[in-house]
Amino acid sequence: MRNRPTPYAFSFKLFIDGTWPKLLGLGSPRMGFPWSKLAENALAVGWGRKKSGLRAERAARRWGEPMLLLEEGFLRSYGLGASGARALSLVTDDVGIYYDATRPSRLENLLNAGHFTPELITEAARVLRLIRQAGLSKYNIGRQIIPAKELSSSASSASVPKRILVVDQTAGDASIRYGLANTAAFSTMLEAAIDENPDAEVWVKTHPDVLAGKKKGCLDAAHHRSGIHWISENWHPHALLEHFERVYVATSQMGFDALLLDKPVTCFGVPFYAGWGLTDDRQACSRRTAKRTLLELVAAAYLQYPRYIQPETAKPGTFFDVAEFVARQKRMVGFWE
Repeated sequence: MRNRPTPYAFSFKLFIDGTWPKLLGLGSPRMGFPWSKLAENALAVGWGRKKSGLRAERAARRWGEPMLLLEEGFLRSYGLGASGARALSLVTDDVGIYYDATRPSRLENLLNAGHFTPELITEAARVLRLIRQAGLSKYNIGRQIIPAKELSSSASSASVPKRILVVDQTAGDASIRYGLANTAAFSTMLEAAIDENPDAEVWVKTHPDVLAGKKKGCLDAAHHRSGIHWISENWHPHALLEHFERVYVATSQMGFDALLLDKPVTCFGVPFYAGWGLTDDRQACSRRTAKRTLLELVAAAYLQYPRYIQPETAKPGTFFDVAEFVARQKRMVGFWE
């Protein structure tokens, strides 16, 4: 039996971050370099499909040692990482990474294998109930209440129109390319939403980074098109989704949020939650052969795939530790606002 492996971090940020080695029960990492040989019983660690992840994967393959790719989990924190909020969940994948549909991932394998005990499904039901009750998403700083005027239109105020949501993403987002989509898919998606829902209003949700002027959106060129309504506020996903009957996405996480709220979701790419019989898929993934229930998807994505950090102690924790911590933060912000 092999001893505990020596982790090699293929980015300086991972090298100086002491959280993930403790969470995984590993010792202090060594710095990994593309030109350096890995020692025997090494573990090459990198970040998803970023440069560090690609380097870790190449090094592991070259020297015949295992690799581990990291990403933030689906319940990350109250605030944004760019604003300094610490990630409270971490995905660890020794196969691929969940948003890369060009190859398997540990999450995909978990869903294909289907080892869901009655106890796990009961736990997943508790997870889903808490997500809905507390309005939890990956990030949780979006505005919580939508005044009626924010989604008003030329339609008579005497009746509430049927609304369809199309979710834009930032141009160049890696999840688009690895999710088997491209910029053209967004135009196709928008036209499909209009054609398939002739009696409804079509609204486009712009990505927060686009609203902030930091990036461009894949649907920027559609601003000239008549009959489209544009959402220019960074609403919390649950607060926004409440007002829509159907959601169109390429690979956006918001499609997952919509599924958790029992909204019909149409996918023009292959995000991790597509291909299991829960979504209307316009692109197939032949590896995904199983049909899964929503609770099985919740069990895999929230209970089996990620690891959690207990927010007060920084020790290994559970989904419920993080969920209750984020819910308290949301309540406090709501109180002061």
